[in-house]
Amino acid sequence: MARTALDPEMAAALERARTFAMPDSSIAEPGSAARRDLVERECEPWNRGGPTVAARVAQTVECPADPVAVQLLYPATDGIRPAVVFLYGGGWCEGSVACCDRRMRALAQESGAVVVGVAYARAPEHPYPAALNQVVAVVEWLAEQGRAIGIDPARIGIAGVSAGANLALAACLRLRDRGQRLVAAAALYVGLFGANLDTPSYDAFDETDYGPSRRRVRTLFNLYAPGAAAPHDPYVVPLTADLAGLPDLYLAAAGVDTLRDDSTRLAARVREAGGRATIQVFDGVTHGFTLYQAMVGKARQAIAAGGAFLADRLERP
Repeated sequence: MARTALDPEMAAALERARTFAMPDSSIAEPGSAARRDLVERECEPWNRGGPTVAARVAQTVECPADPVAVQLLYPATDGIRPAVVFLYGGGWCEGSVACCDRRMRALAQESGAVVVGVAYARAPEHPYPAALNQVVAVVEWLAEQGRAIGIDPARIGIAGVSAGANLALAACLRLRDRGQRLVAAAALYVGLFGANLDTPSYDAFDETDYGPSRRRVRTLFNLYAPGAAAPHDPYVVPLTADLAGLPDLYLAAAGVDTLRDDSTRLAARVREAGGRATIQVFDGVTHGFTLYQAMVGKARQAIAAGGAFLADRLERP
């Protein structure tokens, strides 16, 4: 295990999380029903408390394939507001809107936007591009019908955590390639953007509990996008894409995370392509740090920074 200095609040949160951990959490297969249940139960205590929202609305969005359920969290119910599509993490296989409930409430408070949590289809039952198709369909639905539900169709942002950040960026790329400039800004947390597993951050933290190991990332890619072409598909591995013409990005990376360098490399690549990317590396915290807002100040800071970024970029034209 790599020797590193954890932020004291992060260390305390990880110790607390061990008291919530299920005894078989390390042996359940990724994407299995058992693993999904474990993730739900281990996240639940961390979603208690925190900011409140004025209204919560469940909706179903029709897609070309399968319809997708969404939850709309309104920070207030007066007037027309921007929207932020939110995509949970879990390696495309696990996690849920419920697992990110406190993060979504905090983002709604900080951004002033209606946060739209998308219950996208999970692998391996629904491999790529099922989830991406649903995310794009939700953005298009907001652009076409948002005003009827209190949302300004001209002010749409997107956000995601880990694999959700991958999906968020892939949706921006897909929409750009279709000539649909529907997303004004993106806030991407601890994203999985590349298939290069030989970065310094993988070298430092592989086989720790601070971020997904090389072995796990390979497994997740194989479950999400099976087939030889997947590592070269820019909608699966965004760091292989042409990154010109993207909306403004806010990137939050964890300093103690195998995926740290995915975010730093993405920021550099976007700038090289003429785009704008703001990145913060939060030292001493691990891959899942945004879950632990109840105990970790840097988690609250990261959500607040992303919310402020989105609020600024989604101001009325």
